[in-house]
Amino acid sequence: MKKATPHNFEYHQYLRQILKNTEPKSSLFIATEKDFSKEDALTYPYRSSFYAFGLMHADKYKLQVGVNTYGINAKSLTVVGPDIVRNWILNDWETPNTTVFFTPDYFKKPLYNNFLLDYDFFKIGAQHVLHLSDDEYNDVNEMLTLLSKLQSNPSVGAGILFSILEYINGIYPEHSENQKLSKYGQLAKKFTQLLYEHYRTEKNVKFYADSLAITAKHLSDVVKVVTGTSAKQAIDQLVIFESKSLLKQTEMDIKEIVYWLGYDDPSHFSRIFRKHTGLSPSDYRNMG
Repeated sequence: MKKATPHNFEYHQYLRQILKNTEPKSSLFIATEKDFSKEDALTYPYRSSFYAFGLMHADKYKLQVGVNTYGINAKSLTVVGPDIVRNWILNDWETPNTTVFFTPDYFKKPLYNNFLLDYDFFKIGAQHVLHLSDDEYNDVNEMLTLLSKLQSNPSVGAGILFSILEYINGIYPEHSENQKLSKYGQLAKKFTQLLYEHYRTEKNVKFYADSLAITAKHLSDVVKVVTGTSAKQAIDQLVIFESKSLLKQTEMDIKEIVYWLGYDDPSHFSRIFRKHTGLSPSDYRNMG
């Protein structure tokens, strides 16, 4: 069978299709609630090829990234890097926000874009929502206002964007849940990170338990205490979350998706998918 590779929402495609920007010329786009609409909003998990971060000016949203679901209130900052599947599961698309979309080629000399790879907050498994203090919110908001004003001058805009990213990088460690986790929480976090890395090839709890040098039962107990779901449920949930993106966002046939997700038997995958969604993969793909 041909080994199909899932594709992302390419930057300009996203601007045209979702934000109705018919002539996207720049590698940077700053959107507000005026640029989004309920009619064109994505209602399924999706991945993209660009960087995005958004400052929320009012309540209330809910965002799922991988196995984590975040409640988002006013003065929260969302940060999601490329190739990370996310889903807005609560969003009326009218709540005031300022959201920045950009690609690495926005940065020219003397700012080379390889510095983006050093930002932990853009990596899979990161803390994708930061709840800012009043001072932090005001700082980011002021910098975004300046960026909006000067974005037509890329050499200046790139410097301002770099400053915003460096500011986020500076406050990120104190907002990361890693600083506040209990022993069980730290173990569950390590499991989640391993899961993001291996979910396509490893579906057995024992693999993750062995990697953490604990028993499968202990791992399941820990994950259950911390997240409310068992380790096996977390594995299945991530697979289903990723498969929803593939079903809606690509033209891969279902067998190709099953293969890409590491399953050999399409009927087995279909049973798992129906158990979690109440639908067959084909019914979900065709659902409006």
